[in-house]
Amino acid sequence: MKELFHKILHSHGILSKALLVASGIAVMVILLPDEVRFKYDFESGRPWMHEDLYAPFDFPILKPAEVLEKERAALKASAVPYFAYNDSVIVDIKANLQIALDVAYPDANVTELVTLEQQAMRLLYPVLNKGIIAQHPVLDSLPEGIIRVVRSNTATDKGIDELHTLQSAVDFLIQKNSELAPEDSSLLVNLCVENLQPTLYFDSVLTQKELNAKLEALPPVYGKVSEAERVVSKGELIDEEIYGKLESLRQAYDKRTANLTGGLWIDVGRVILISVNLIILALYLFFYRADIMRETNKFGFVMVAFVLFVSVAEISLRYELVSLYMIPFPLLAVLIRNFFDSRLAAFIVLIQAVLVGLIAPNGYEFVFLQAITGVITAFAMNNLRRRSHLLRIAGLTFFVYSVLYSAFTLLKEGTPEAFNLHNYGAFAISSGLMLLTYPLVFVFEKTFKLVSEVTLLELADTNNPLLRKLLNEAPGTFQHSLQVANLAEDAAQEVGGDALLVRTAALYHDIGKMKHPEYFIENQVAGQNPHDELTPEASTKIIINHVIEGVELARKHALPEQIIDFIRTHHGDTRVRFFLHAAKQVNPEVNEQLFRYPGPLPFSKESAILMMVDAVEAASRSLKDYTSEGLEQLVETIINNQQQEGQFNHADITLLEITRIKSLLKNRLKSIYHVRVPYPKSDA
Repeated sequence: MKELFHKILHSHGILSKALLVASGIAVMVILLPDEVRFKYDFESGRPWMHEDLYAPFDFPILKPAEVLEKERAALKASAVPYFAYNDSVIVDIKANLQIALDVAYPDANVTELVTLEQQAMRLLYPVLNKGIIAQHPVLDSLPEGIIRVVRSNTATDKGIDELHTLQSAVDFLIQKNSELAPEDSSLLVNLCVENLQPTLYFDSVLTQKELNAKLEALPPVYGKVSEAERVVSKGELIDEEIYGKLESLRQAYDKRTANLTGGLWIDVGRVILISVNLIILALYLFFYRADIMRETNKFGFVMVAFVLFVSVAEISLRYELVSLYMIPFPLLAVLIRNFFDSRLAAFIVLIQAVLVGLIAPNGYEFVFLQAITGVITAFAMNNLRRRSHLLRIAGLTFFVYSVLYSAFTLLKEGTPEAFNLHNYGAFAISSGLMLLTYPLVFVFEKTFKLVSEVTLLELADTNNPLLRKLLNEAPGTFQHSLQVANLAEDAAQEVGGDALLVRTAALYHDIGKMKHPEYFIENQVAGQNPHDELTPEASTKIIINHVIEGVELARKHALPEQIIDFIRTHHGDTRVRFFLHAAKQVNPEVNEQLFRYPGPLPFSKESAILMMVDAVEAASRSLKDYTSEGLEQLVETIINNQQQEGQFNHADITLLEITRIKSLLKNRLKSIYHVRVPYPKSDA
């Protein structure tokens, strides 16, 4: 325990990392929805898994939303429409008749016209008194054929067959034709028909007012549960009735506590839960990803990405912006995997799902969906070397979401009819947002000075301008770098290292040789060696300087710092043995430090692999006879010397991994130099 405390206390940048963790906790606590929540989870058709529940206060048993909606729909369907009687129509008809009679009987005197008018009104009165209803679409769907007639502030229900339409009124007048004198009947009836108008018109205001009153009076509850009354017993199956009571209690509880925003102990609980999650993440990095824990920028990226996605979920829940299922939580796994490994990505999405599940509706379902989908996404994403890979990841995410949600729904509801199409749409949106990976990778890469697989792929392209320059100015070095890249990539895959990183670094590790390519044997023309005219010390300085010049050139071309680290460490602090030996022939007391690379030593598995492969590949070119024994001895000698000099003391590489790399290099060199197995001699 003391050793652990000492290690933590003296870790590089521990204060900055602690500040990052504390800041993350503060942000998530502030954004966390602060209402007090009902503490029980329950599902219809499942047993009640908690202790007996008694009502903590009186609360109404609410009708389910679908029941209320059906009742409202039934009220709307049964609503009786109001038709208002328009008395002014009679005045208009009488005035119009007077004009029509004057025109029709130009020779009649006043007395005769008055008599005709009285005859016409007697003819019209039964029709107008009964009522002529104006046509309206509402009449096409009358409940029981009843309307409500309003006349003189009095409403009376009447059947539609008790009223006239314009057509039935006309028919009635024609039938009355026989009651008039034959010489006047036809003309007078025609005049009445021409001036006939409806007297009853649909009153939408009164109709809607009546409907609204009925809707407002519709009771939203079945009854109530009194305080201390038992709601459900432990183990009791939650049927429709009990589920209604529990849901009503939850809503009543949420309403009563809506204004309880915090309180000391609630805040303490929130801080503890969030702190535990972030501390677990930090401990995982400390014990299993020491490389991330050592570097503040990597640690900061992991923490910021984690807090960002959790905060988006908290904001969404706090302000009810969008469905949680629309938030692309698996995108976090893709981002982490793009910079690190699948195990870390899977672990992070797991604790993210658990943390968000504490505040999400249907928490268990949410955690299960997000955890499984995130883990599958993390392990399915080997790399993002092509755009089509990202599309496949998005498709896989949608498929997994949909299958898991469908299974959950079938388990709870027992029927496909319960599938919520809106959730499938949310899954589609979430999966589609996975296409934000590339821009987000770019933003995080520049912000935290990291190098992603996308960037490594771009740099590893041999058409990169810097590599093309290396090919043109130092073709031998380029071929050496290409061979080292192939061998180093195989070695990294053999021991679980970052193969793409070490391959890319190998292509650039010797770019410093471009300044004086002719001083390096792989670029020399046979019979021409400029070192013949220099002292061993001068030659050594040129050889060693290729590391320093390579770092300067890499920075000039804005190569990532991770690649520059490989250039700086690929020789460690080894000695330039050839020229040291030559110098000792002249002066046995020569200062060996003049013949030693400045370092630093390799500090990762990948940089150690590059050192081994670089030395072995370069030395293999100087062999005169390529035999199986000679190549094996070469590999053993070079790597054993590096071990004895302590070149791998700072790298997280094991003896077993070094042994496996030796074996791989031996086999690869035999294949490169076409070493044949000797056939046994014939007895003949």
